[in-house]
Amino acid sequence: MTVIHFEDHGQDFLKWVVDNDNHVVSSFPCQSVWKGAFVHPTTIKEGMKLIVEINDTTKLVRYPVAAIEYMDDDNTLTRQKKSFLELGNKLSEAINFFDLLEALPSEADLAILHQAASFLSHKLAEIAWNESIPK
Repeated sequence: MTVIHFEDHGQDFLKWVVDNDNHVVSSFPCQSVWKGAFVHPTTIKEGMKLIVEINDTTKLVRYPVAAIEYMDDDNTLTRQKKSFLELGNKLSEAINFFDLLEALPSEADLAILHQAASFLSHKLAEIAWNESIPK
């Protein structure tokens, strides 16, 4: 499964869930008319507009793709986990960098590190919560 997030331009849908055969299985928060549409896989890229086939018609979706998440078989978001692990690694590298320099980071650097640590901890807690919900 793939979750496709669209740029928000005030439209009735912001994301689609697409199955492994590239068919839309759901559209959020509205627009069930897209259900069953075939999404051309070559257009599933961030920043691109999707080309879909629906009701024997080929259409260009007006709204560019903002983000793409690929889900494992157990419906966990592979890309989300990977990006948060990468963020955690970068945060650790930044902290180790200051330790190696034996220097104190500036107030701006500390604010960035604090903001990144807070974001990461919230997102990891959200993933843990989502994974604890029975499927």
